[in-house]
Amino acid sequence: NKRQKWEVQCNICKNWFMDKFINVDHIKPVGTLKSASDLPLFIENLFCEIDNLQCACKTCHDDKTNLERK
Repeated sequence: NKRQKWEVQCNICKNWFMDKFINVDHIKPVGTLKSASDLPLFIENLFCEIDNLQCACKTCHDDKTNLERK
């Protein structure tokens, strides 16, 4: 399927995008770095198993990230 070779489906909105418009998103949020004490947990969450990752278009990824920061 040529579409699968050049395009990736966003797991959030289910639309298809060229791979340059796709981000890898952590399903479980990584967290924030508001202080040095946040660093160990942030690093632990950043390097996760593949089952905690999903493909998301840039718009969905930005929206999800902004909601998590609030």
